[in-house]
Amino acid sequence: MAVYEFPTSFGQRRMWLLAEMDPGEPTYNISWALWLDGPLEVSALQQAWDAALVRHEALRTIFRNESGVPVQVIEDEPDASPLPVTSVEQLGADQREPAAMDLIRRLAQVPFDLASGPLARATLVRLSPDAHVLAVVMHHIVADGWSFRILFDELSADYEAISGGGDPVAEEPPIQYADFAIWQMEHDENGGYGPAGRFWQAELADAPHSLSLPADAPYPARQTFAAQGIDSAIDASVVDALRELAARHGVTLFAVLLAAYSAVLSRLTGSDDLLVAAPMAARTRPETERVVGLFMNTVPIRIRVDQDGTFSDLVRAVHAATARALAH
Repeated sequence: MAVYEFPTSFGQRRMWLLAEMDPGEPTYNISWALWLDGPLEVSALQQAWDAALVRHEALRTIFRNESGVPVQVIEDEPDASPLPVTSVEQLGADQREPAAMDLIRRLAQVPFDLASGPLARATLVRLSPDAHVLAVVMHHIVADGWSFRILFDELSADYEAISGGGDPVAEEPPIQYADFAIWQMEHDENGGYGPAGRFWQAELADAPHSLSLPADAPYPARQTFAAQGIDSAIDASVVDALRELAARHGVTLFAVLLAAYSAVLSRLTGSDDLLVAAPMAARTRPETERVVGLFMNTVPIRIRVDQDGTFSDLVRAVHAATARALAH
């Protein structure tokens, strides 16, 4: 099996460094579960998965440490391992779904080895002859949330074609992720990021480094990433009113919600100068829209809250700050 070496993108370098600082942990695993209703041809799904591995080089990529510098290494052929299938059919009907979800959570917590790979894995959980769950887990260094949408769309199209007796129909992406990494490196070497760098130096000058939240606690000696989530439903009428507010001001719903978040942070901390980090799908070129890879970027949005202004003023300020950040 031949392998090919390519430089890494800025995002991959950051992710590699974070993974090196927290080795053997599943911190940067990302996972998704696709529920499949109806009879399933496992062999057709296997072929669709294999076709995706061939189609996207990122799913065949590992990372070598060469004197402290990460290099992405792409294998020319995918791993030929069969798709693992685990059944929970032996359990009672009311126990199968919780058991499947518990299994998927445990699969998502198995660490990856960036140097040996593979960095993408899929497992099929069988609840009954007509109910399955396809769990896909990837390391963040080779994919982002957008990548899952690409992958599942292609798996669906290819499965339908193959189960009908045809060949995979999903199109090859116009470029591979390694092409993007090379372009990014050359763009940097030619000074292409100079204007953006100067913008951020000015935008972040004297920016606050932290916020004093009233219920905050000191950082532990070792970062644990232990956290919990709180689910809260927003009434449809409230959502409609938020959309109407956004439309009235000619801004996005994101700007309205971020303005509300900023107002709460300002009230809690007494600060009128805020930095909020927002993950963005940094696919700024049309060629990247169908490429599996790490394009997501975390963008700092600097928000200045006028204590004498109205909420409408804050919405407009947040919209302008977001537009500035996205433009750079």
